[in-house]
Amino acid sequence: MKMVRNLLILLGAVAVALAAVLLLPRLAPQEEPDPTPAPTTPPEYLQLSNKRAADVSRITIDNEDGRMVYYFDADEALWKLEGHEDIEIDQSKAKDVAYTASYVSGESVIMDDLSNLAEYGLDKPAITVETEFLDGTSIRFYIGSHSPSRQTNYAYLEGGTRVVDLWMNYARNFRYKLEDLISVNMLEMSIDNIVRVRMERSGREPFEVMNRMGTEHVSLFSWYVLEPWEHLCDTEKINVFLQDIVAIEPSTVASSNPGSLEEYGLDEPSMTLYVENSEGDSYTLYVGDAADSSNTYVALEGDPMVYKMSTSKLKAIDVNPFAITDKLLSLIFISNVDEMH
Repeated sequence: MKMVRNLLILLGAVAVALAAVLLLPRLAPQEEPDPTPAPTTPPEYLQLSNKRAADVSRITIDNEDGRMVYYFDADEALWKLEGHEDIEIDQSKAKDVAYTASYVSGESVIMDDLSNLAEYGLDKPAITVETEFLDGTSIRFYIGSHSPSRQTNYAYLEGGTRVVDLWMNYARNFRYKLEDLISVNMLEMSIDNIVRVRMERSGREPFEVMNRMGTEHVSLFSWYVLEPWEHLCDTEKINVFLQDIVAIEPSTVASSNPGSLEEYGLDEPSMTLYVENSEGDSYTLYVGDAADSSNTYVALEGDPMVYKMSTSKLKAIDVNPFAITDKLLSLIFISNVDEMH
């Protein structure tokens, strides 16, 4: 009897242990699955190059508009254009070019050999790109015609064995013109530091407003119209006007070498705008003819280039002086009044 009891106790212990083994995984906290998909690397057969943009030293691009050479100036840590070192180029666009010139990956393989390049516009490529790297190596690849969808372009690597199709941003980046790359930056102004604005407009009286409290006391309550008359500005209206002044900036470069300004209506500007801030910085903007349905040609004093600027933004600052003049003719404090009739 005692043996039977011991056997039952042993079986019970085994059952408890087995239950624990089965239940513990269910009771333990479960890790949430990671919803972020694992990064995917394009298959090697789609990659014409998989180098880093940070390792690029020089890029030579030949296309239908000619040759463009980018190089990285390590001393200044800036991308520059060979032959145009005096022009500050848009660094974000230059970095995009460097990325697409170093990491070249196709969407699909179009042809496993190079036997029929003419079918894809690659017998006479539209774009040739040569990328040189800091380690002394280089690659050269060619871009031909676009696919029927126009979202990709056919390409192959010199020394490679296949034709792939590259997404359209490759061809776009390699077709930048000088005008597309010029960094468009006007003098930074803010409502808090502008102290004077003057406009001269064709066939109209000059218009000028100034903060008369001095550069150390810039305030909306200290703005006066100086021309064509002298009077206090309407606080709300001058605030809107100054916001519109701050908002104007060129949208793009029309020409980096304009030659005659007459072509742009800038030989006799329809408007000349002068803006000065409390630090003594200023700019003079000349407004010319309409460039298209939404832009107008403009030029900055001391800058050889002609820009395009939003016509609607220019219209916003072309105000009637009377509109921003305070309409109050006299202000008398009640404490100074002795008698009313």
